[in-house]
Amino acid sequence: AEAGLPGRRTDGMAKEITVKGFVKAFLDRHQRRPEKPFCFVLGSGASRPSGITTGDELVREWLKDLHERYDGAGRSLEDWATPDNVGIPGFEVARAADFYADVYARQFPVPEDGFAFLESLMAGKTPSFGYSVLAYLLSKTQHQVVITTNFDNLVANALSIHSETFPRVVGHDELVRFVGADMRRPLVAKIHGDLGFALKNRPNEVAALSDGWTS
Repeated sequence: AEAGLPGRRTDGMAKEITVKGFVKAFLDRHQRRPEKPFCFVLGSGASRPSGITTGDELVREWLKDLHERYDGAGRSLEDWATPDNVGIPGFEVARAADFYADVYARQFPVPEDGFAFLESLMAGKTPSFGYSVLAYLLSKTQHQVVITTNFDNLVANALSIHSETFPRVVGHDELVRFVGADMRRPLVAKIHGDLGFALKNRPNEVAALSDGWTS
């Protein structure tokens, strides 16, 4: 959503609006301001209905593995998971999801092991109903851009299933230069990489966008 939409406070703090309110605001913009298209921003929760575990759920699984691997004193996860034991400065179990990239790096010290895990996690998954709606909007309207931190291919798969349009998927920094303002088909911008390429999932990789995406 953009600053001009209802639900955006003048003090800059985001305010949640109802689904009906959002749909009305979206339709108003779609009909009256076609030169101002929407951009869809997707995080891990978007793929949960398709059976792909969310980042928060993965952190909990990895913490259990790390606890089992390194705790020899039989402590509970909550008692064991201190910053020193987990190896992450400032770590708190109550805010475990905030440390996703750090926990990932601890769970998979060898990058290729992490890539293999993520590939297996997403293998065989199919787009949920929400992706079919998104595919319609991307292929039939002026709202053609998706920015996502996800590694899965559900947006492109949904377009293949529910439309005759194929997107331009940009899943590597070296491909960013091919992103143009003159859009003839949907764009899926995978700012953290794509399966089959070098994925960005570690603290130094996700702390900020690469130069290609910011220039």
